[in-house]
Amino acid sequence: MRELWLVRHGTTDWNASGKIQGHADIPLNAQGEAQALEVGRKLSDLHFDSVWSSDLARARRTAQLAGFLRAYPERRLRELDFGGCEGLTWDQLDGLTRDDLMAYEGFRAPGGEATADLTRRVTEFVETLPEGRHLVFTHGGVVRSLLHECGEGPTHLENGSVTRIDWSLRKKLGRLCLLTGGVRSGKSSRALKTANAWGKGEVSFLATAEGLDDEMRLRIENHRAERAALGWETIECPRDAAAALRSAKHKTCVLDCLTLFVTNRLLAGGADSVKAGVEDLLLAWRETGKDLVVVTNEVGWGIVPENALSRDYRDQLGWANQRLMEEASEGWLCVSGRALPVKPSLT
Repeated sequence: MRELWLVRHGTTDWNASGKIQGHADIPLNAQGEAQALEVGRKLSDLHFDSVWSSDLARARRTAQLAGFLRAYPERRLRELDFGGCEGLTWDQLDGLTRDDLMAYEGFRAPGGEATADLTRRVTEFVETLPEGRHLVFTHGGVVRSLLHECGEGPTHLENGSVTRIDWSLRKKLGRLCLLTGGVRSGKSSRALKTANAWGKGEVSFLATAEGLDDEMRLRIENHRAERAALGWETIECPRDAAAALRSAKHKTCVLDCLTLFVTNRLLAGGADSVKAGVEDLLLAWRETGKDLVVVTNEVGWGIVPENALSRDYRDQLGWANQRLMEEASEGWLCVSGRALPVKPSLT
């Protein structure tokens, strides 16, 4: 078993005054030092196979005062890089940033880091640890991310708190492939090939198109017949992709396409509906552990649309594409039948 004991650093003056604190290297105050000593008393009778610390001063000092003078410093255990939000109080944030930070999942700090990036680097570190009991002095965002990976809470942890996690409880995420590009660029054909290879012929197809005219109805019928010949399951889900993913009988699924899904949600309930639908889809992907291939479009490369609805649609689809690419295990830009790797990046 890989057992993690996670200590949130003691209080700093920025904590006490409600300032947002990420990569800023703020030292412990007197209260934080007292909390660190108390952590040492709590852990004094326990044996740990390794001891680690974020390389930031407040975490390293907490480890030292707790009696763990040889904790290995590790940059990947840093708090989220809050970028332009560093040093600001909650009241000084603009309303949109406050809402996004409150939701936390999907938050990207202006000029800083996304929560998905934080989770990725922290879990990458944990996966390098062998079986055994490991002590980690770190930050609230790191502890929260690791708890979320194991399907646990809470969302707020006090300074100087100690949290135990059994890493074997971590939910194994499925693969997520995002294919983007222009119309007729080869996205859908590559999506079908990828899904067929992943699922070895057992694939559920999540279709978001609606037959609103004769041409679209004919296309839908032709595609249904093609997939039926392959033995694939088809689920119509113009507005609730999350429910479709949860109900799909196969582990490998294709969502074609995110473009129409965003259209349908936007027309039905506006921008809030789009955001809720995309987050629900990602939640279903994490919870089910299914492999998911998503087809979408780049619609922001042309001129600025002439009407407000079109501009809103461009913005919402751009946000949705970015959100899925943050979570994706791989991403491709399709051009003239060729797929260029976007994630992992070329660099």
